Amino acid sequence: MTRPPEFICIGAQKAGTTWLYEQLRRHPQIHIPAKEMNVFLRDLPLDAFADAGADQIVGDISPVYGAAPGIAAKIARACPSAKLVMLIRNPVERAWSQYRMAVRLGNIPREVSFLDAFLDDRQWLQRRGRYAEIIGEFSSVAGPLLVLDFARIAREPRRLLADIYAFLGLDPVIDDACAAAVFAPSRQSEPIPADAADRVAAYYQPLNERLHEILPWRPGWL
Repeated sequence: MTRPPEFICIGAQKAGTTWLYEQLRRHPQIHIPAKEMNVFLRDLPLDAFADAGADQIVGDISPVYGAAPGIAAKIARACPSAKLVMLIRNPVERAWSQYRMAVRLGNIPREVSFLDAFLDDRQWLQRRGRYAEIIGEFSSVAGPLLVLDFARIAREPRRLLADIYAFLGLDPVIDDACAAAVFAPSRQSEPIPADAADRVAAYYQPLNERLHEILPWRPGWL
């Protein structure tokens, strides 16, 4: 039996999606088999979601969706009414965090600098922070999209979760201890090299101006 997801978190990577998964998977009205199933990237059958209870909605949290080309159209074809959630953060900090993780995992060689990796768009390092572009792609073909600020996880996790559950039409069942927990914490890291930070910030500036026009709220880093 196939059962398409009724809500999908499309990213962004390194913007709190692990925290979101840990919150939502504990909600009794939500069924998320696993984080980063990447069903639409890997073209898997939708029976991966078939184990959900009759009183649950099915969720998919796969942050690669916001970066991979063509995923918006695939989601629109498979589940056109699915609600979409996207977490965003300062794109320079997001890219640096991803780069550090990719180097640690061996996905980007250590000898490749942050700036070179960014300019080459390795691991979609650049693309993942082009939020206005991603929002435009999904908004044009898929269901309603809720865009949220990563900074709210630390500042007001309960209100952030309440907004998500209201968007999904669910009861605001919130575990305070879990909401305050830190999942996949960043390892101690060196600051972003100043010259690279300036170059990356300049790259994102026009995209961030577009983002300001799209969002009904203003991120602190804009």
